[in-house]
Amino acid sequence: MINININNNSVSVPLGTTIFQACESIGVEVPRFCYHEKLLVAGNCRMCLVEVKKFPKPVVACAMPVNNGMEIYTDTPLVRKARESVLEFLLLNHPLDCPICDQGGECDLQDQAMIFGTDRTRFYGYKRGVEDKNCSPVVKTIMTRCIHCTRCVRFMSEIAGNDTLGTTSRGNTTEIGLYIDTALESELSGNIIDLCPVGALTAKSYAFMIRSWELKNTESIDILDAVGSNIRIDVQNDEIMRILPRSNDFINEEWISDKSRFAIDGLKYQRIRSPFCNINSVYNTHDNWENSQLLFNRSLYNIEQLKSNSYSLKYGNLVDVQSLFSSKMFINLLGSSHFSYKNLKSINSGFIIGYSFNSSIQGLDDTDLCLLVGSNIRFEAAVLNIRLRKSYLTGKLIKLGYIGSRIKLTYPITHIGTSLRTFISILEGKHSFCTELRNARKPLVIISSNILGYINENFLFNLLNNFINFTRLVLLNNNVNQEYLFIKSYKLSSNWTGFNILNNNVGQLNGFNFGQGLASSLLNLSKSKNNIISNEYLIGTNSNNIINNNKGFIISQNHHIINNIDNISLSFPSNTYVEKKALYYNIENRVQNTSIALNSSGFSCSDWIITYSLIYNFIIKWQEKFLFNVRFINNFINKLELTSSINNTYVFLPDLYIVDSLFKNNSFNFLNKILNQTQIKLSNKFDNLLLNTSVSRFHITDEISQSSRVMIKSSKLFFKNNFLNI
Repeated sequence: MINININNNSVSVPLGTTIFQACESIGVEVPRFCYHEKLLVAGNCRMCLVEVKKFPKPVVACAMPVNNGMEIYTDTPLVRKARESVLEFLLLNHPLDCPICDQGGECDLQDQAMIFGTDRTRFYGYKRGVEDKNCSPVVKTIMTRCIHCTRCVRFMSEIAGNDTLGTTSRGNTTEIGLYIDTALESELSGNIIDLCPVGALTAKSYAFMIRSWELKNTESIDILDAVGSNIRIDVQNDEIMRILPRSNDFINEEWISDKSRFAIDGLKYQRIRSPFCNINSVYNTHDNWENSQLLFNRSLYNIEQLKSNSYSLKYGNLVDVQSLFSSKMFINLLGSSHFSYKNLKSINSGFIIGYSFNSSIQGLDDTDLCLLVGSNIRFEAAVLNIRLRKSYLTGKLIKLGYIGSRIKLTYPITHIGTSLRTFISILEGKHSFCTELRNARKPLVIISSNILGYINENFLFNLLNNFINFTRLVLLNNNVNQEYLFIKSYKLSSNWTGFNILNNNVGQLNGFNFGQGLASSLLNLSKSKNNIISNEYLIGTNSNNIINNNKGFIISQNHHIINNIDNISLSFPSNTYVEKKALYYNIENRVQNTSIALNSSGFSCSDWIITYSLIYNFIIKWQEKFLFNVRFINNFINKLELTSSINNTYVFLPDLYIVDSLFKNNSFNFLNKILNQTQIKLSNKFDNLLLNTSVSRFHITDEISQSSRVMIKSSKLFFKNNFLNI
């Protein structure tokens, strides 16, 4: 710590602190345009000039480190005159189009010109004009307004890892744009709109629509991937105008992907707005829920669908916790326990560590060696890829290995192999990569969740057991005894657990927290030939093979029109994530909730409300036949009310409570015994399985983004430039 003086106030700051950071630490405002906390210092806007004693001229605060005994002044006549002159030069060529600028009301240049500028100018010549660049389907450019702060250039180069944006020429002819006639081929390009301090970069979907002070803000989370990025939804007249990121250093920092930001137009296209039924290829749209519910009950009774295990529940990518809980109870009420994510094969989800991102998202900042297995983290979780790139640029991440089909990431990778056999050889200690894995201080393995469908239950835990053997020396060097080693490696809240499963959607992750794999595997063992699943209950899923292969009674709850809708017997409209308050788990099992930003579309409502209504009508109708107790409904309502509280998660998720109890009570001997007895076994069918990425198109991965015209246009641009598979 060193002592300095700011505006005649004594301050102690760490050595290496800049003048700007020292002023901010005590609440002294220093204006700036080019400086940003997450970007490297440029020091080219000169708005942060301050006066330092014994210095002959004003000093750039963002680039000057403090020295012991330095005396700094931020509000002297010299400083005020310097800032006024800087603004005068910035406004020299800036167009006077504030009335039509989409940045109006949120423009840093407007705000600082009012505070630090003057009401007149000495320049009356012609203003310089700059040609606009058509660089993206989502980013609108008006480059005459650009003040050359280079925030966009630094973000694309440092954070996004894309060097297509840069500065050309010098002096009065300086321009920011693309070096060649191409596009911003980045999944994070929308963030430069937030970084731009003026109106040079705005959103095409938001252009000339509304002013910022007319918007209603709602804090929520994004569910189009499993990261759970924190977002802010801006609404006007019951229509979403834009989505912006909320700062959260534990998850997404200050960034979100283009899909999270620009897929909002998919919320109003291809929507199901009222219930409808399809009987003998005759469509009937109901203007009320009662007729649809009566049809459902009548169909169940007349076609004798209440045989044991005759119904199967399949859920999709965007299903929330409450909907899974109510639908699972409903399917059990119909005499069945078949509950799974689309067509994913059974896995043992009895332990959280078997399907979670155990090192936490912040753990990516500390790893020194990373191994990606069948995962294109850039498209499956774009925000996580930012952290890996940051770790590489800071020198912490020394090496990154990759097993799978060739992909293009934003940092150098070592391609080890393409099949699952390569990963098995690493865990068996027969690969050259094992030496580097043992010598790493904090090794990290990221396995794509699409591999879970090809491996059995014990195989997954053997991967974990072998990985612990590689990291055993590291833990022993930290004075951890052999007995505690097992607890430290398996406990979710431990200091370091480098074994991670990367789920690419929240629906699958929410289902794992219900123990779906354990239940499904037991059912598959007891399934007989006479007990054939012919009827499907689909929630938020677009499973084409399910609908094509089955000729039974198919019920669908979804907010968007799905493929092969002609084969649906009964369809109910549900709410999207912006129209309901619901709980979701992210990849590290952090519980977050969405908020209601829009009113329901048409007759749609939350999935759990639809399911509860079906249960209620079903029980009231057939309580004498099936000996139901009406008190069951009251208990069901009470449990559903608990789902609105994050603190009561364990009340309706007993599987999580049991798993956590194993760790709290140190009852892990049983699991340890299983790991020691089982061996890695893989059938020849999957031995040479090619590990392809589970996300073939980044922009269109779910019903919402597939209905978005902006995302479809962006996806076509990426494929046109051969961007995905290089």
